[in-house]
Amino acid sequence: MISNNKIPDVSKFTRAVNAKINIDTNIISEINKIYSELKKLFLKNNFDLKKIGEYAYNSLTDYDDVINIDLALVKYFKLKKSDNFKIVFQKIENILQSFLTNKYNITMSPDDTYVKLNTKIKNKIINIRLIYVIKEIDGQFNKIYINRNGIKQEDGILDLTSAWKYANNLSLNVLNSLKKLIKFMLKDDFEYYYFLDMLILRWWNELLATKLNKYIRRKFYDTIKNEWKQVNEKAFLSKKNLKHFIKKNMNFRLIINYILSRIWLKNTAYFSEFLFENEELFSGISRYSLFTNSMFKLPENWFEKIVFCDLKNYDIMYNYQNKISNDNGYSKIIFDHSRDKEIRYFISPIMRTIPVGYPFYKKWINNKSSNLYKKLDQKIAEQIRTLKQREGMEALNKIAHQWITILQNKISYLKPYFDKKYPMILIDEPDELINTIINMSSKLKDSDFLIGYEK
Repeated sequence: MISNNKIPDVSKFTRAVNAKINIDTNIISEINKIYSELKKLFLKNNFDLKKIGEYAYNSLTDYDDVINIDLALVKYFKLKKSDNFKIVFQKIENILQSFLTNKYNITMSPDDTYVKLNTKIKNKIINIRLIYVIKEIDGQFNKIYINRNGIKQEDGILDLTSAWKYANNLSLNVLNSLKKLIKFMLKDDFEYYYFLDMLILRWWNELLATKLNKYIRRKFYDTIKNEWKQVNEKAFLSKKNLKHFIKKNMNFRLIINYILSRIWLKNTAYFSEFLFENEELFSGISRYSLFTNSMFKLPENWFEKIVFCDLKNYDIMYNYQNKISNDNGYSKIIFDHSRDKEIRYFISPIMRTIPVGYPFYKKWINNKSSNLYKKLDQKIAEQIRTLKQREGMEALNKIAHQWITILQNKISYLKPYFDKKYPMILIDEPDELINTIINMSSKLKDSDFLIGYEK
């Protein structure tokens, strides 16, 4: 048994977060039983049921009476042999009918994008959403598709889940802990958490690549002989070696401060910019631009992983150079810089530009839009349906501006607790740090996050 004063800081930090932000283990146990039953049921019918999102990451949180679980129903096909969505969803519904008892309800989404299974555990409503995923196999290459308005569209939901799990493991669970703290700030206000995954993975992988590049130049370049030492790519990028490097060179304060300092930025050291899709919460409000921050910023791309390149190894260099483009996700900036400066080895993050769990995004953004619309004064709401709509649209514009500003500022709120420029960095003990965050943030009202943004 390790005594508490010998536990590394990162372990104490993640333990402190898990101790304060968690779900009743009995509820999790019951959810796991349901998942196991469903997995067996669908396996008999040639579907592979997979955990995705928060349930896959073991980072579920709960701040109301509802716990939402995402699952992927994967069907494997050879290239372009997949079934019609409507036919498949009818099969899924028929399969579930054999599973249902009095304690379960089933709802098919109107556009056949997912199935919702509903039950209760300990007075908590459990919503399990199963999204149908097609995995087309063509030799070494796999493509993932979902149903988007009746059209088969590529989606990154399985890849993002895998990328997050791997990155979180490398970070020694710091990424999960950061996200749990952000979710504590948001309190189930907007439960499409994949946008947080994308934002955090962007800056985690940039930080990791940058730290490794500095290490490589310091460790493997012999300044006396003026030559590069040999690097074993496989050993260098092994999970064991990376975790050892991260443990020695990247403490949890550095990781979290780096991510939160940049989380809404577009500029990255490896590509021209990150992309966001700006979506109006209410159709047409952008014309009424009194409040300009009235669109939800959905990340369109993210860093999936890091790769190693050796400019003296022709096969590795050619493979990398051949894939340079935003579409393929290979950085020209780091390649050109390394070649021009005669830097033999470099690490680069790989960028993915692909929607993630799009049906879930539309479900949650439409749900938020609907709830916010209800805040509109009834008399003003009536004007929107007439030619005298300016006042109503300006009111909607303000509502959207306030919600988005509060959301963004709540996500960024945590930064000073991990930044050397602020006095909170003097709180050495992770337990005390987490208690301080929870106690201080619990005293804040939503309006406090609008100070300076009211207009």
